[in-house]
Amino acid sequence: MHGKSHKPSAVRTGWWSEMAKPYSSSHIGFVSSGFTEMRLSGAAKEQLVEMLVAEIDRMVPAMESATLSATPEKKTLDDTNRTRLNYNRTRELMIERLSDLESVGSEAVQAGIEHLETYLKKVLHAAESAAAKDRVNTIKPRHISAVTTAPVEDSEATESQALEIEEDV
Repeated sequence: MHGKSHKPSAVRTGWWSEMAKPYSSSHIGFVSSGFTEMRLSGAAKEQLVEMLVAEIDRMVPAMESATLSATPEKKTLDDTNRTRLNYNRTRELMIERLSDLESVGSEAVQAGIEHLETYLKKVLHAAESAAAKDRVNTIKPRHISAVTTAPVEDSEATESQALEIEEDV
């Protein structure tokens, strides 16, 4: 299939295509447990599945249009509102650091990206304040160094740091 764009010839039957099955209601129930402490009825889970698929129906064409407006030669759907840390690079960096496990699940990669972006945001906001105090409009290494602490070898401090990271993730 070199040089040709492959488009699946899926015929939409019902509210999802034959190519991509919708989320399972049990998966939506499990994901939802992170957002509410209440139980969800089976019918409520099914309703949420339908709502999420409808939201994808609404979201994807808008994202596709925005991607093509920003870069007409692009072949991959992008989030034009935000640049995220690269998923594959983050996953590989996480895998390299594993000691007892063999792989990293997509949920862990997404949580890792969220954690790293939050960390980056905190560091940059603090460094921005340090640069403003110097009355400059460029963040330099000295501003970042001024707001970050040197690694602490104290095991108690390291344990509390690890707990903070687990809470963020």
